[in-house]
Amino acid sequence: MKRALFLALLWTQAALAGRAPGSALHRGLRDVELRNAQLDERWRSSTPTQVRGLGGCSAGTVEVLAGDNRFIVRQPQTYAHPTLERNLAQTLRTNLAQQRLAAQMNEQDLVPGAVKGEIKTNLWNFQNGSEVMVVAAVPTSAQNASQAVKWRNHIGEHQRLASAIIDFFAEQRDRKSENILVDQHGQAWLIDPDKTFGAPGSNALFRSQFFHGGLTGFTSAQERFEDLPEDIREVVEDIADAEVGALTHVYGLLPREAKILKLHAVRTREIGLRQALDEYTASLGQYHQNQ
Repeated sequence: MKRALFLALLWTQAALAGRAPGSALHRGLRDVELRNAQLDERWRSSTPTQVRGLGGCSAGTVEVLAGDNRFIVRQPQTYAHPTLERNLAQTLRTNLAQQRLAAQMNEQDLVPGAVKGEIKTNLWNFQNGSEVMVVAAVPTSAQNASQAVKWRNHIGEHQRLASAIIDFFAEQRDRKSENILVDQHGQAWLIDPDKTFGAPGSNALFRSQFFHGGLTGFTSAQERFEDLPEDIREVVEDIADAEVGALTHVYGLLPREAKILKLHAVRTREIGLRQALDEYTASLGQYHQNQ
């Protein structure tokens, strides 16, 4: 109810400001909710018939086949920390925020849908009753960006910029090429959202490959805020202008995480994406050069 009231307020404010009704902060959100609801229904009504391990350092990950359905099932590791958290709830929360951010920038397919699921019987290394992250599987033809040498060149500039914004605003610390999937048409998918918003318990510190100079990085100037495409610019501007409390409702984040989101949006508006990214990566100190 609170989120519905807030979105209605955004609608009114956008209209008063002269922008067409329907501000950037609730663009595409209904589609995200519908997609996740459909994924949840498919998982609940499915009976696994085949399972294949996919590895993963920070989360046990398997591919599950159930009739005509195919899922990726993950169980992120839990780390204790005085003020931060890294567990299934944090990973799902980040994934949802990234889904919504991608949809707002008109790149709905960038972040796969995901929901919390329950294992109904002993499955691979998961015990009966375990709570897991159920992710919508991308096409089997997709390859990670380090392998898809030709395909990654087809990723459009708008998609690269949207990905850079998502990784920057969520402080994605593990966007190495293995965590980017690409198909032959140049459609990219961002996977494994575990190490975000300063999540503890990991030594991962990779500069996102979607940042300028990366394997799939944007190539446009981005020296000024006005260099961003209009739809992406509207999203950044609305995040920068919104109150932290409002952002927690829009993205489903904790206040601490929403503050990070807003901070990077404000800085991007002030000095442009390229300089804001340089400033951010410099603050991280030494990071892995892995592609």
